[in-house]
Amino acid sequence: LDADELRAEEPAVRAALGALLVPGGHVDPRRLLTALKAACSSLGVELRYQAAVEGLQPGEVVSGGVTTAYDEVVLASGAWTPALARLAGIDLAGEPVKGQLIRFQVADGRLHSFIHSHHAYLVPRAGAGLVVGSTMVIAGFDRSQDAMAIDRLANQARLLIPSLADAPIAETWTGLRPRLEGGRPVIGRLESGLLLATGHFRNGILLAPITAEIIAALVAGAAAPAVADPFAWHDRQRQARTP
Repeated sequence: LDADELRAEEPAVRAALGALLVPGGHVDPRRLLTALKAACSSLGVELRYQAAVEGLQPGEVVSGGVTTAYDEVVLASGAWTPALARLAGIDLAGEPVKGQLIRFQVADGRLHSFIHSHHAYLVPRAGAGLVVGSTMVIAGFDRSQDAMAIDRLANQARLLIPSLADAPIAETWTGLRPRLEGGRPVIGRLESGLLLATGHFRNGILLAPITAEIIAALVAGAAAPAVADPFAWHDRQRQARTP
């Protein structure tokens, strides 16, 4: 799109000479998780929160001093997965990457599409304003907020959409992305009774459906889809041994 075509699509966007229009959509992660929890509860899934894990082996988890046996254990704990994997003697090299985001309180309709620029992205949330992200900072598990980084995000958003100049910032927050060495996730079976689904970095929600399909197939005793092969643990081990 040239500048005129872009403004026809998104009248609020000003500081851009053009754009690439890619058909697609976006998902509100908070609403998705609320729906997921409701679906799990309706199926009788027991959800435990703030349950520390002190020990872990294939088919076995120790939490609160109690050892419980399971047919399968799936390690899918985001940035905390490498630490849990070490309990089972698995060396999973990775680190959390902190991302900071802000949310402008604006009425629906200010922006209709996901906008991605060199310095920020903007996502409209129905009934919840406009989300702007995101930074990438290597800082361990530190989730403190950097006021200067928040200001930079806000200024980038206002540069693209000048009408945000008077819009209040309703919320700021941070998250920790799970990035593994090599940049690719690991999805699949490590050994009998133990599966892994982690390292999705910035694409956790995007890759959640195919990840669930792969893990569900393996738990049910079926073969994983062929698309899972590059993300299997044995493939990562093979690459690690390749000079």
